[in-house]
Amino acid sequence: MKPLPLAGTITKVRPDFATYIYTDGGHDLCVEAPMHVREEGREYIIDPTKGRPDVDLLCRLIGKTIVEAEYSFKEGLIFTTDDGTRCHVPPIKHYESWQCMGEAGYWIGLPSTVLNPPVD
Repeated sequence: MKPLPLAGTITKVRPDFATYIYTDGGHDLCVEAPMHVREEGREYIIDPTKGRPDVDLLCRLIGKTIVEAEYSFKEGLIFTTDDGTRCHVPPIKHYESWQCMGEAGYWIGLPSTVLNPPVD
């Protein structure tokens, strides 16, 4: 896993056909795939691929501070907040699963078919 400069307090979220997460740390996140969230012993999925994500679940992230973020093309994106909430966006088959953009650059989660072409 490689570090990602996604950090800071989550100040705003925007559900759409992607999930947008804005921080005060100079980098923002666009999630275009199912995001698995583990919070206080419960797990749920925020999935923009099935229409507009559940706003209530997404809003639970506001006010949390991202303390660690890392990625790999095989594992996808994982970030953890100050209260122990863990969010994981695995790579998906046909399109990019996430994008992180900000002051230090631009990162993208490539489709798994780009990394592991199917054998037909």
